[in-house]
Amino acid sequence: MSITNSSKDFRALFSLDPEVKTQALLMFVYNFVLLNTLYLLKPVRDSLFLEEVGAYNLPFVFIFTAIAVIPISIGYSRISKRHSVGWLVSAVTLFLAANLFVIWIFIDIDHDFLYYGFYVWVSIYSVLITSQFWLFANTIFNSVQAKKIFGFLSLGAILGGVTGGEFTAILVN
Repeated sequence: MSITNSSKDFRALFSLDPEVKTQALLMFVYNFVLLNTLYLLKPVRDSLFLEEVGAYNLPFVFIFTAIAVIPISIGYSRISKRHSVGWLVSAVTLFLAANLFVIWIFIDIDHDFLYYGFYVWVSIYSVLITSQFWLFANTIFNSVQAKKIFGFLSLGAILGGVTGGEFTAILVN
């Protein structure tokens, strides 16, 4: 994409209704926060697992992740048929936040099961938050608005990933 196209896309944001601009800004912040947390969690997950369980167990955690995705996908699909996208996004986000709080409470317990569970949880978290965000964005914005907004929303993800990674580096040092 050229600089001219990028600036044209950015100017397209200003031609939107105020309500849509507000929604776009909120979704930008939401995407930023989601990816920021993801890029804080991934290095923690990887370092804890490698330090406490060892690299030789990575194939097992990959298999466990693949197995865990099956019932989660089935459950998510069933719940999504009974509830609106807005309800689903809110409920799953709150559920994931509660999970993170529980993990934080129990992280000091030195047991391999916890490290396997945390690894699998972060892997599933990354897929859920990303797919949910775009599902939600597709329900909020029509196709004309999406053409003007989705690049901006993607910028939120990029900046969230960069700042999450940088924040992790600062915390480690």
